[in-house]
Amino acid sequence: MLRWIVSFGCIAATLAAVPAAARPEYAAKEKKTCTFCHVNATGSGDLTAAGTYYAKNDHTLAGYSADAVTTDKPKKTGPPAFQSAWKMILPAGTRRATIGAVAPDGKPRLITVGAGGTATIQNLATGTPVAEGTVDLGPDAARFVVLKPSKTQPAILVAPQVIAYREGDAYVKKAAPQIQGVTGEVRFVDGAEVVFYYDGYQAQSWSIDPKAAEPVTSGRQLVMPDQGQGVYAEAIGRLPAELISMLGWPEDVQKAGVAGMFDPREVGKLYVWTPWPVKNDAYISVLEASAILTTPDAKPVWRSPKLAGKVLDVSTGKDPKGGKVTGMLVLTATGEDGKGRQIEFFALD
Repeated sequence: MLRWIVSFGCIAATLAAVPAAARPEYAAKEKKTCTFCHVNATGSGDLTAAGTYYAKNDHTLAGYSADAVTTDKPKKTGPPAFQSAWKMILPAGTRRATIGAVAPDGKPRLITVGAGGTATIQNLATGTPVAEGTVDLGPDAARFVVLKPSKTQPAILVAPQVIAYREGDAYVKKAAPQIQGVTGEVRFVDGAEVVFYYDGYQAQSWSIDPKAAEPVTSGRQLVMPDQGQGVYAEAIGRLPAELISMLGWPEDVQKAGVAGMFDPREVGKLYVWTPWPVKNDAYISVLEASAILTTPDAKPVWRSPKLAGKVLDVSTGKDPKGGKVTGMLVLTATGEDGKGRQIEFFALD
């Protein structure tokens, strides 16, 4: 198990390491020292409560109160655990099932891609699923990722050479020839996001802003996973099956081709998740990110119940049926022939 995660880490390590550091312009803007937002005296590493607030509120301290923070109901800080909240059957041939707040109301939607290149957006909060739109993501639609929304822009779908987003009452797409491929996405603790592509030899990353004169620009570089504490809020990678095979990962993981890091409790504690097959049974496991490169016999802090079939996709985010609870959405192939499709949402405890 450890070797699978380390291999995933080695891919991120091909990108140049950039330490998490305070930005002088932020300190000057707020008239604060670096240690107001950062734990270390050098202005690097983990964020303080003020720093976390600043990162999550578009770099403003408006409304921040140290007293309010300390008197809030304390969050759980122990290892995350998840419970199955609901299951849903999807059409045969579904290749991807992901959560994304792509609508103007900011609430999570289910986004699926079938055999073709069309992404379908569904609202599950109404009880009965309601299809709200479709968008053609091109021949490599199954490689798409979803970037989180901002205060001015709903979430963005990014596929090789394509970006798509909600504009008015419809979903539109723009050509993005700079994006030759998509391996995954990374969100930093300050809210910045990049899409990255790894071809087995080198990596590129891009920032996306559909309203900018240049919607696609070179993105921030990544750090190694063991340096991700205080830097990453979330990361996900979907790797080609042939590359995963070369790394020696099991067949089920090769077909799923997905692994990631996240901070489910939003307390500055990173965990790694990955499909974890045991013989012929499929599971999802969560491990402490800080242990994956230092503990040879690292054990999962949580493992799912046996899943309905082989894992095809995993996504993290708010429950698309309720929108309040963070969790993991897992797409599996079901039935003796493996042609059936089911999604299951595991809600954080």
